[in-house]
Amino acid sequence: KNIKVSVIQPGAVSTDMQEASDEEKREAVAGHEMLYAEEIAEAILFALTRSERSDVVTLRVEPRVQKTS
Repeated sequence: KNIKVSVIQPGAVSTDMQEASDEEKREAVAGHEMLYAEEIAEAILFALTRSERSDVVTLRVEPRVQKTS
């Protein structure tokens, strides 16, 4: 059936799902602790636009200073 499955694993992303104020999110992005949603969209586009010969199986995208919980 020629179906490919990719797992995109984003780190912290500045979205409404984050339990932080807009100011806290801005500071986290500026401090490289959080990504913009557009950066994850770029990773998804990368996975979708690979040739049929390649398969992006797992792609982890994190901010440089990833916070752990």
